Amino acid sequence: MLDRNLIRRDPEFVRAQCLRKGVNAPVDEFIRVDTEWRRVKSAMDEQKAEMNRVSKSIGQLMASGQKDEAAQAREAAGALKATIQGLEEQERTLEAELEAIELDFPNLPHESVPDGKSEEDNVVIRTWGEAHRASKEPVPHWEIAERMGLIDFERGVKITGSGFVVYTGAGARLVRSLINFMLHVQTTQHGYTEVWPPALVNAESLVGTGNLPKFEEDLYKSRDDFYLIPTAEVPVTN
Repeated sequence: MLDRNLIRRDPEFVRAQCLRKGVNAPVDEFIRVDTEWRRVKSAMDEQKAEMNRVSKSIGQLMASGQKDEAAQAREAAGALKATIQGLEEQERTLEAELEAIELDFPNLPHESVPDGKSEEDNVVIRTWGEAHRASKEPVPHWEIAERMGLIDFERGVKITGSGFVVYTGAGARLVRSLINFMLHVQTTQHGYTEVWPPALVNAESLVGTGNLPKFEEDLYKSRDDFYLIPTAEVPVTN
């Protein structure tokens, strides 16, 4: 979530940055609810301070023999308690509403990120090395893999659909070896720790990574209110 103070301090900046990402963020709704939340919070804090003052006075009045005044103070404390309970309920309701609104705000783009509607608007920041210039038209790697019996495109299409493949024989072993190689290098040479997290997470975990509520319809939910993870990022981040 964005820092609430940022939205409070410069709502128009936040609105403009969200529009850069194509999101018409609920800035006005946030300000309306936040203003009411702060009003209720301030009133609640004032009533609690008064409650503390009155509660302290009861003991002092009793000690000095002012029983009638102490009884009046108790009545005032009871009324303050009821008022505070009502304000606390309002504060909880507004806080929940505010949190729901905040989930509709995207992360703001960095000032260095160019605006654009397609990949043609991307800016090349840097390049590394030079592209290999073949003496003749190179054969795509997927054609080589198919000729060698490493990939079966037809079975992938039959099982799932266009764009899916089945790795067979040495192709399947190569995929497994590359996965193990990557894990070995990253955990032994680059300081990473290998983890095996759950494939199911609760809603709170998905909210924390920005998947909910935005991608609710794209997620697979189980009967126990758990969700299948879309990527390893979700359980690892949480």
